[in-house]
Amino acid sequence: MYRTWIVFAVVALVGVGLAHATGHVAVTLHANADTYLTEHDGLGGSTSVHGDDETLWLIGRSGRRAYPIVRFDLTDYADCRVEGDSVTLSLELIGSWAGASVTQSVSVHAVLVDWVESTASLANFGGSGFNRSIHAGPPLVTRNVSFAGQAATIDFGLPASVVQEWLDDPAANHGLIVISNTNVTQRDLYFSSREHSEPARLSFDLTTTQTETVSPRATYLSTCMDPQAEQPVSIPLVDICARSGDPILIESLGDFAYAPQATEELGQNVFALFSSSDDFNADPNVLHRVPGAIDAGFEDATGDTFFTTCGDPSTDIPEDFLVRAGQPLKITIPAGATHLFFSPGDEFYGDNVDLDSDYAVRITRLAAADLDASGCVDLSDLAILLADFGCPSSCPGDTDGDGDTDLSDLAEVLANFGQGC
Repeated sequence: MYRTWIVFAVVALVGVGLAHATGHVAVTLHANADTYLTEHDGLGGSTSVHGDDETLWLIGRSGRRAYPIVRFDLTDYADCRVEGDSVTLSLELIGSWAGASVTQSVSVHAVLVDWVESTASLANFGGSGFNRSIHAGPPLVTRNVSFAGQAATIDFGLPASVVQEWLDDPAANHGLIVISNTNVTQRDLYFSSREHSEPARLSFDLTTTQTETVSPRATYLSTCMDPQAEQPVSIPLVDICARSGDPILIESLGDFAYAPQATEELGQNVFALFSSSDDFNADPNVLHRVPGAIDAGFEDATGDTFFTTCGDPSTDIPEDFLVRAGQPLKITIPAGATHLFFSPGDEFYGDNVDLDSDYAVRITRLAAADLDASGCVDLSDLAILLADFGCPSSCPGDTDGDGDTDLSDLAEVLANFGQGC
């Protein structure tokens, strides 16, 4: 049986190369709403509704114009960070008027008002009828689009800032409208809608890794006898597009010295603490200074940390955990956690120095299928799963959280193969 799955997996992955983790994840979304607005009597006129049509017509001729509009559901990625400067809108061009070879100058714009796929028409768009100067933003990109007798994918490179605005403010996401600038008869083009075989697609990368410098003098622990100690750094988990239930990898990087005259020690531990907010009590006499602290539920890591000048190890923020130098820690974000606090591994902070400014932490959101926590779903993850296949509970090859290693876990690895690589 195992041999059968090995053959199946190898066949499925033929030609796929390996690479190092890149700190981002590729996302491709299909349109969750699309239609076109038109004044063309042959297409139903200005009051016609086309939310169920299999085609999206694009016409620039005055008196016959047609404008495809599409929208994408970004709910799962709200507040995440887009990686890079551009995103890609892909439309499947499937035909032209009478099958002729035609070219149009085409621009893509952000839609500025809300619309409903099942009711939108040129006459009622925006409440009083479509008005380009009111209902469409400035051109995001303009390019020539040609039909030469066969279907083709047409890509438009858009500024990443457009999608980032939608992630930061979901209410601003009204989608995109495609406009022809070619006011010539018989240059009509039409694209596939989501009711057809190839809906519009929006592709972009999201940041999943962040490296944050840690001051060796900063701590979330009580520092009543340590006046030179500093307040700790906290990282919003949304900065790596991570939320409760997501696996992440935490790494301690670099080193620092325990006194100005001391030598920096290679490899320093760091302590970490999940919290429901970035709230921090600045009073150095308070023992528990992170009011939103959440236990990570990771028995090998949680519990008492270390003695401090004022603290009691039996009560000193038992929710925190240790990340050892050179030993990256894979851990699941607990329910309700939105931030990570960090503190160097020490008892007295005010005299610590980082001469070369390399002491830092790196956090990376992992795919559930990234079984070896490398940041990349590759052949090593497949090997772990296959070696563990059939395990009934508490299994290293479990990717879907049900405890066992079975076909659903294999499907998860294959579906995500190459992610983060």
